[in-house]
Amino acid sequence: MSAPTAYARLKNFTDYAISHPEAPFNASDLDAELNALLLTLQGVLANRVLIQRDDGAIKNDAVHPDSLSTATLLLIEAAGSATGLASLVRGLWVTATAYTIGQIVQNSTSSYICAVAHTSGTFNTDKAAGKWIILGETAASGASAISFSPAGNIVAITIQAAIEELDAEKAKKEGDASQVFSVAAATAAAHAPNMGQIQKNTLKTAIGTGSADALLATIASGLTTLTDGMAFIIEAPGTNTLTVPTLDLTLGTTATGAKTIVKGNNLAVIAGDIASNKCHFCYDLSLDKWVLLNPIFAVGVSSSDATAGQPKNLGLAFTVGGNALSATVVTAAGSIPTAADQIRVAIRSSSAASGAFNVRTIANSIGLTISNGSTLGHVNGSKGKIHWYLIDYPGTVELAASAAYFGNSGIASTTAEGGAGAADSETAMYSATARTNVPYLWIGETTDTQTNAGIWLSTPTEINTSAVQTPDKPVPSAIFSIGVSQASNAMTLWLNPCVIDFHSPAFGSGVVNRRVVSSAISTVISSGSTAGMTNGLFTRIYLFAMDINGTVELGWIHQYGSNALSESNFITTIAEGGAGGADLPGTPYSTTARTAVPYRVVGWLELSLPAIGVWNTMPFGVVGGSPLNLAELTGLGASGQAWIDGGTLGRAVNVTYQNTTGKPIAVTANMTSTNASSTAIVIINGVITLYGSSTTIVGQYAGVFAIVPHGFSYLVSMNVGTPTLIAATWRELR
Repeated sequence: MSAPTAYARLKNFTDYAISHPEAPFNASDLDAELNALLLTLQGVLANRVLIQRDDGAIKNDAVHPDSLSTATLLLIEAAGSATGLASLVRGLWVTATAYTIGQIVQNSTSSYICAVAHTSGTFNTDKAAGKWIILGETAASGASAISFSPAGNIVAITIQAAIEELDAEKAKKEGDASQVFSVAAATAAAHAPNMGQIQKNTLKTAIGTGSADALLATIASGLTTLTDGMAFIIEAPGTNTLTVPTLDLTLGTTATGAKTIVKGNNLAVIAGDIASNKCHFCYDLSLDKWVLLNPIFAVGVSSSDATAGQPKNLGLAFTVGGNALSATVVTAAGSIPTAADQIRVAIRSSSAASGAFNVRTIANSIGLTISNGSTLGHVNGSKGKIHWYLIDYPGTVELAASAAYFGNSGIASTTAEGGAGAADSETAMYSATARTNVPYLWIGETTDTQTNAGIWLSTPTEINTSAVQTPDKPVPSAIFSIGVSQASNAMTLWLNPCVIDFHSPAFGSGVVNRRVVSSAISTVISSGSTAGMTNGLFTRIYLFAMDINGTVELGWIHQYGSNALSESNFITTIAEGGAGGADLPGTPYSTTARTAVPYRVVGWLELSLPAIGVWNTMPFGVVGGSPLNLAELTGLGASGQAWIDGGTLGRAVNVTYQNTTGKPIAVTANMTSTNASSTAIVIINGVITLYGSSTTIVGQYAGVFAIVPHGFSYLVSMNVGTPTLIAATWRELR
């Protein structure tokens, strides 16, 4: 390779600048100077490639004998002479021999170079001490002749055997069709489980021993302590009878101690919650208890065979004698209850403010006699009803009766039956002994006809002990189930089967009409009907049921704030009418127009349509419900509303906000203006301006108050000038 062209300066630009301080450099001179530099640099780089690798080392084959100095050549020649070579290559290794650095020996099939001057002893000992470094193996010996020190789980003693052992135990690669290794069953915390243990869940499953009240189990584990959230499946050996059973779990060989078993929310289990089944337990560190995740009876149930309002194994039996009617509480089989064949009932708490209930056990005979001469308000020769109740005084269950239905459950005071003629009221509840403010549970009704009221000559002709509710008084639904579907840009709203109480269609009547919706009913919002909505604006549509002479129909309304859905008034609807037939806000619609009919709100849906009239977007909120007074939920000052400081809400003047609370809100604020004569205003939905007080001088306060309907936007400002909010005067009732 030739040497790069030497760089020679063509022009002194410093001298030129001194001589021509005002003149620019000549561009052609600069180009010429730079080109000369470029030529030299390119030559240097081209030659560097010939002698240097990319890693910085001298390029292979770049050094030739003629490149070496005479001294270097002589050194090589001396080393290669017979005398020099003899001093370096010592042949077979022998013990008790002095070796110097650089000397080469052969031992077995390998050659080694001496790294530390020494007198040889045992070769492997010297090698382990770092005195010999292997240079190579003979071609014939291969990896099988190279020794290997076993390490970890590898037991091979040669390189070849170690490679084969690793290959036999290699992990499956992605895309490989076969699993080519086996994983031993995990027995320690740091072990990986095999597929069989995972699929069979053997690491978290055990067969319980002991009893369901004092459960014992052992889990194969390297762990020694319980941690929060640790969960296991244990097959119980029987059914618990205690409400405080325990589980003593052994992890491997470490017992964790007997700990109480509870349900969710730290509630006590009940008899029968743990059965001869696979029980899921989760350890709660804060409670230091085991939580049973799959109790036989749901959380809140207080008896294994009774829930609130639903007694089990209960019946009524009747006899007459001496013109008196005797009622007895019996089992479902008609027997007197015993300890072995108990009746259990759940009766509400005696505290009106509590929603709890208590489970009471009936294991003996209890009854009530309606004496000869006691009419219970019945009439001669007419069919009469008697409602039967269990009362809890306290902890002892007694039987009571009345011609009146007091409801399924509640708190009442009873009157002593008292013998002949002492129980003649059709509105009082009677028991053997008068009781004050005791919880009761309705358990059934009977129907009978006596020729002479109070002369009980025959047992009831009809006995109903459904223990749910009287047949002629179905339970009104407290929360209604509604649904929504969408097709062909129209929306169908429906109400699922339920029971609804409507007030009378006559204002002068206090009668309540109970209607049963035995199958789902629906109404449709047609494609093209806008309901007075605005593109992209949050909207709430209410669904209401109407009583049409005993037939329940559905209607809907885009509640715009102009129609109070208080349920105490009547409602008049317009026929939806198909595409484009329902475009007014605040207007009730139904399939058929109805005039002044009783109604109940059964739910609402919340949605936003990108294009009004095109009902192709499902609601993001569907709520079923029937508030006793809708104003409590949707009226101004509704339950849960409170005055909130605007600073907390981040409010500022001349900024548009939107009411998305689902209820009307009230807004008030005080401001000043840069204009002496200015009026405080609130702009509703961008078009409606509400005016407040005015100023007469700059700096004077002016205030405004406005009610903003749900879904509307609002902006607080002054009609002229630049407004400034007075600190801490913006308040919202929301």
